[in-house]
Order: sequence, then C-alpha cells, then structure tokens
Amino acid sequence: MAKELWAVTFESPDGHTGGGVVIFDMAHLYGGDAGFYYLGTYTTHPKDGTITGLMDVRRHDLSAVFLFPALHGGTFHLSGKFSKPVTILKAHLLQDPQQPLTIRCTYVRDVP
Repeated sequence: MAKELWAVTFESPDGHTGGGVVIFDMAHLYGGDAGFYYLGTYTTHPKDGTITGLMDVRRHDLSAVFLFPALHGGTFHLSGKFSKPVTILKAHLLQDPQQPLTIRCTYVRDVP
C-alpha cells in the first residue's frame, strides 16, 4: 500500500465510538485524535486481499476517555479484507481478547 491518509471510526460492542486519522505507510501506521495517538505495523496479503496488523493506542490527553473506559489504552490485533474506498477491520485487545472492536477506515487521499 502506498502512503495513504484514512479517516477511522472505532466502535465497541457496547456502543462507545471514537474517530481519528491514520496514515498507512508501507508496513507502518501512524495516527491519532484529540486524546490518543496510534502507532503500529501491518501486512497486506495480496493473494486473498486481506490486511493484518497490530496497533498500539495510547492516551496523550489525560482527560480523554478510552473506548474501554476501564483502560487507558492498549494494543489491538487488526484483521480484515482490504478494499478502497472503505475497509472494515475487526480488532481485539491483545490484553483482553474478549474486548472486540470494529474499525471503519475511509480512504481520504494519497500522501506525498
């Protein structure tokens, strides 16, 4: 995947939502929102069109509330079928696999 900017929306099963932006850059991702930053790595699998990866989400604003309010952040395992302009990823916390998350990624533009 070329260097691309995507808008992301996070949704937990209990209805908590959040959003931000992510830059997918080769095998790395970088992004954030007003309260959290996101860093991670990913792999695309051209044979089946899927993407897998890990994304670390950490709070930088102490007043921000994480999607899972009992936690201050976490590392998510990501997986899904890559498509443009919208990719839906399933995720779960590595620290607690019972905490699933859906991430809707909407392509914004290529980044020079």
